[in-house]
Amino acid sequence: MMAGRDTYYVRLSLMDPKPGERERVVKMHEDLVTWLPGQPGFVRGYVIVSGDPLDRVGHMNVWRSMHDADQAAQTDHVLAIRSALLPLIDKDSHAEHSYETYAPTGA
Repeated sequence: MMAGRDTYYVRLSLMDPKPGERERVVKMHEDLVTWLPGQPGFVRGYVIVSGDPLDRVGHMNVWRSMHDADQAAQTDHVLAIRSALLPLIDKDSHAEHSYETYAPTGA
């Protein structure tokens, strides 16, 4: 952690929907991101619909801490969405990335 700076924890989730399932998969990510604001430590969320070099979709969430992100990931709601997504995506396409970040002064 960077002393004296606002630090954040970012989670990025990307996946390749099976043919004909893209709209449904994006809607599930949207449902997730719109549900998360009620969770402790949630800062901001985004649904990813284009720009990925492999044409995957997903979401990116910003948290106050890894602990907050982990707690939300273990809720029944998030686990249910993840379970519902599995049959709709190519199983080897799901990528999860996490980052510790900070906002530079003046940003």
